[in-house]
Amino acid sequence: GGAWVDVSVPEPMRDRATMQQYVQGWNTAMPDLNARVVRCVATDDEVAAEIEFTATHTGPMQMGPGPALPPTGKQVLGKGTIFGRVKDGKFEEVRTYPDIAGILMQLGVMAPAG
Repeated sequence: GGAWVDVSVPEPMRDRATMQQYVQGWNTAMPDLNARVVRCVATDDEVAAEIEFTATHTGPMQMGPGPALPPTGKQVLGKGTIFGRVKDGKFEEVRTYPDIAGILMQLGVMAPAG
């Protein structure tokens, strides 16, 4: 099967259970998450998309090991990019780059750089 590589996860996700756990983490933290594709570029075997999403942080957010971030009730505008390699109509590899720093700044748990 394929692999899902996410910049916020230390190891590539290679099985359905691990991928579902990752998605469930976002759903738990932000159940009202609403994403849209801002821009998409595709070739015969590759897809790239810029994503924006709005969400409210109403559940615990698990970011790696360690304690979960308690709900802040704040609304965020998230951004990210997705790159996928396609073979025989299926994703062979997906790479996702959510702007975790931007989200954490909006939640008030990380100071802006500078």
